[in-house]
Amino acid sequence: MAVYVDDMRANFGNMIMCHMIADTLDELNEMADRIGVNRKWLQKTSHIHYDIALSKKKLAISYGAQEITWRQMAMMSKTRDCIGFLPKPYASKITSMLCRSIGFESSQNHEIREALKEIVHKIEQSFHDIMDEKKSMVKENEWAKTKLIHLINDDKKADIESILNSIFKT
Repeated sequence: MAVYVDDMRANFGNMIMCHMIADTLDELNEMADRIGVNRKWLQKTSHIHYDIALSKKKLAISYGAQEITWRQMAMMSKTRDCIGFLPKPYASKITSMLCRSIGFESSQNHEIREALKEIVHKIEQSFHDIMDEKKSMVKENEWAKTKLIHLINDDKKADIESILNSIFKT
C-alpha cells in the first residue's frame, strides 16, 4: 500500500490539517477507515485526497503512510493527471517537468501517455538500482575502512580514521 501524508499545516477551526493521498482510491479509503476519518470528508477536487488533522497524520504514519513535502504532494497529484498514475515521490519532480514540457493536454494522447508511463517506470527502477548500489558501496567502504585501520600503526590510527570518516561521512 502506498499512502502519503504531506507536511502542510493549514488551520481549520481549532485543528491543524495536512493532506493524505494514495496510489489508488481504494488504498486511500482503506487508510481513512483505519485512522477513523469518515469517507464523507473525501475531497473530490481535481486531485482526490483527504484533508486530515495532524493527530490522524501520526496514526496514518504508524500504519505505514509515508511522509512527503507539500510540494511533492502537489507535483505527484498534478502528474497523476498527466500519466494516469501516482508517481513515487522521488520521481515526481522530473515527471512533472516532463509533463509540463510536452503540455498536459498532449498527455491525453494515448501513445504519448504510454511513453511517459514507460519513462516514469524506468526512472523509478533507476532510482532503486542506484539505492541498492549505494547500500552495497557503503558496506564495502565500511569493510575496507575497518581493514585499513587494523593494518596501520597505532600512532597513525586516529589521523587515518578521521580522514576516512570525513571521506565516507560516517
